[in-house]
Amino acid sequence: MNGKKVLKTVLVISGSVFFVWFLCLAGMNYGNIGSKTGFVMAVLAIFCGFRFERISEYLTSLDKKKQRTLLILPAIVILPAVLTTSVMYLTPLKYKPCRTMIILGCGVNDDGSPTIVEKRRLDRALEYLREHPDTAIVAAGGLRDDFGGYQEADSMADYLTAHGINEKMIYKEEKSSSTYENINYSAEIINENGLSKEVLIVTDRFHQYRSVKFAENAGLEPYSLPVKTDWYIWPAY
Repeated sequence: MNGKKVLKTVLVISGSVFFVWFLCLAGMNYGNIGSKTGFVMAVLAIFCGFRFERISEYLTSLDKKKQRTLLILPAIVILPAVLTTSVMYLTPLKYKPCRTMIILGCGVNDDGSPTIVEKRRLDRALEYLREHPDTAIVAAGGLRDDFGGYQEADSMADYLTAHGINEKMIYKEEKSSSTYENINYSAEIINENGLSKEVLIVTDRFHQYRSVKFAENAGLEPYSLPVKTDWYIWPAY
């Protein structure tokens, strides 16, 4: 098998694997921008694999300057993404016990229960709350069409109260549809209710960097309580 056939096979097989992978993630309520982008790239890889000969002929017909441009373009797209991800993972996190906690939403199942990722965040929060029961909690997450009519904030509050948390300590942020809105609407709740602006943000490790930056810009003093992300969900982010 020559090099071109190997590359064609790799494109088709890898594209097919990730096509199924991202399709499964969408079925598990992880239809975010990351999984949608990955799904499109998987389809593109399959297309390039099946049309490899035609694409090769087209590229060969171009002059060298245009060939170099087409080769550089993917790097221009991929390199910033790699650098951004590296910053998110490598930036040290600050931890400090706080009297206010913000738990960021991550989807709701069709029956109203939290998704796997959200359950991990809630369980991480519960570990802390059992040692610090006087902590005020902002459950941050609104309603989306793919949540079966359930609010993320309601789902989180139900889970917390079912595990022994006093409902009077829970404040629901129900308007947001993004991380930026999660934090800013939570900051409004904190200010309106006179809660401590020293906040402990509960979310996945990869999600902490921008959540903290948004919180700083919203006038809060954020600290991090990171949650481990399951390996099979990583491609969606």
